[in-house]
Amino acid sequence: MTFDPEKITLLVDNAAVTGYADGSSVKADRNNDDITPQTGIQGDTVYTHNADRSGTITFNLFSTSASLVRLRRLAQQRKAVAVTLRNANSDGGFIVSSQDCRILKTPGFEGGTNAASIEVRIHVPVMDFAS
Repeated sequence: MTFDPEKITLLVDNAAVTGYADGSSVKADRNNDDITPQTGIQGDTVYTHNADRSGTITFNLFSTSASLVRLRRLAQQRKAVAVTLRNANSDGGFIVSSQDCRILKTPGFEGGTNAASIEVRIHVPVMDFAS
């Protein structure tokens, strides 16, 4: 099995995100469990399906990334954006695609002797991993 990070593509508002920081990753997680188990005092278990399928995509960019300018503008405008995350690796490939996403916080700034890593978090209202 081989994993190629160059086969990961993230589009925000129809533009590819570039300038990922050294050692960075793109993380996509649902905000809550899909199922909530409850076990009674006699051991009976009930499973409740959680209707909340929202999630968060988190990634880090170099402070010099050209994508940061655009992402800051979108965040400050509080604009709804389309987001597509595509993993084209042959083992475990998927696509997450959703409309009405929001950048949760305007990406900040950090400067120093080395290029800083700036975290960006995007809320995805429906996060389904389609094959």
